[in-house]
Amino acid sequence: MVFLGVFPSALAYMLWAKALMIAQKTSDVTNFMFVTPLLAALMGFLIMGEVPALSTWVGGLMIFVGLLLFKKANT
Repeated sequence: MVFLGVFPSALAYMLWAKALMIAQKTSDVTNFMFVTPLLAALMGFLIMGEVPALSTWVGGLMIFVGLLLFKKANT
């Protein structure tokens, strides 16, 4: 269980730090921190065989829609 909490967070923070180095604006990167819980759910599914609840799917969809709206607003 600790692995599922630590690994997705560490991966997300490493990718976030790398993206901050590459990005032109910080605001282009900061919204992607909302993906951390989604990564944790994905790792739980892949490693532990946990089946995501409907609320997890809905939350993941909301995260992606929010990211797409943010991206569209910045273009």
